[in-house]
Amino acid sequence: MTASSAPTPQPSPSREPGFQATGNLTRDNPGQPPGVWVLVYDAPGSAARTTELEFVDESECLQEGSAVPCASLRVGDRVRVQGDSVNGAVRVVSIQILQRASPQR
Repeated sequence: MTASSAPTPQPSPSREPGFQATGNLTRDNPGQPPGVWVLVYDAPGSAARTTELEFVDESECLQEGSAVPCASLRVGDRVRVQGDSVNGAVRVVSIQILQRASPQR
């Protein structure tokens, strides 16, 4: 195989392991992408921050130590998110629901 026929390496996504934050979930707010979960959280020494959440098959949602469907998340839930920062979003490893928001009607 010659150098010219070798596969071209693809750039890997920009990834920062170890994202962890506690905040509230929002979705479909003005200025946010439709249908995308967003975490609103406080960062030491700065104003409230937001980050988009990316769910994958391996993402795990927990409430009181038990697995729950991630589809059961609600706008306003207080959560602790652990994951990896990838291209400006957080790829969710786990979400621990700390306090449930009231169901929307």
